[in-house]
Amino acid sequence: APLTDYIPDFRMADERYTEITVRMLMNHTSGIWGSSFKNAMLYEDNDMSYHDELLTFLEGQKLKANPGDYAAYCNDGFTLLEMVIENVSGMSFTEYVDRYIADEIGAENTGTALNRFQMEDAVSVYKSGNTLYDHDYCMNIGSGGVVATASEVAEFGSTFFKGNNTLLSEKSKDEMAKQRTEDSYMDGNGLGWDYVEFLQYEEAGVKVLEKGGDIDNQHAWLVVAPEEEISVSVLSSGGSSMFNSMMAHALLNVAL
Repeated sequence: APLTDYIPDFRMADERYTEITVRMLMNHTSGIWGSSFKNAMLYEDNDMSYHDELLTFLEGQKLKANPGDYAAYCNDGFTLLEMVIENVSGMSFTEYVDRYIADEIGAENTGTALNRFQMEDAVSVYKSGNTLYDHDYCMNIGSGGVVATASEVAEFGSTFFKGNNTLLSEKSKDEMAKQRTEDSYMDGNGLGWDYVEFLQYEEAGVKVLEKGGDIDNQHAWLVVAPEEEISVSVLSSGGSSMFNSMMAHALLNVAL
């Protein structure tokens, strides 16, 4: 359905914005430019101005392509999905994650900068050798601001195993795992997933689903093999999600 059904205040300086659907936000085909970073990364602060001002920022923006034409990764699209969840559920995204994801899988350390602010067990961040930095908080929560432990991310990944309907139905999981292939502008995105096909595993007859993430100092990778019931999560302070993905694949290969 059109995004405007769920966010009536959503406007852009481009008449095509009314054609953007919720699905297009999930597979990065909305045509929205990409990522707004004003107050998106904060040190020892959890100010919500990025979230609160995004609709105003988008009002002056045109699209870079017709909605649905091709896929290009878009963090602002995930923040708009965050707002959809808030408007439909009547609760904040943080409350929603807590009640309908973390509680459902027993994830006691999963949350956001709002309910896990200044937590004593947060990973330390070092740069330039041994320089200790303040903890950084990602305030574009829907696209990168959920915090967790590696074991809890792996537990979340297990909800995509075949037959596990803790969070989603088989129909929803199957839909998320489809690659968009209706034209020549192809990438690996599913709905929410960064990759739903990976050549080395395809050739071995193994379906994998993958999602990575990078903020300033913290990085993540999750790879799930639903039919083999394997979920691997690698989180790091420093490095990059590319290194994390290499480690996740190595662990997946051992498990396989």
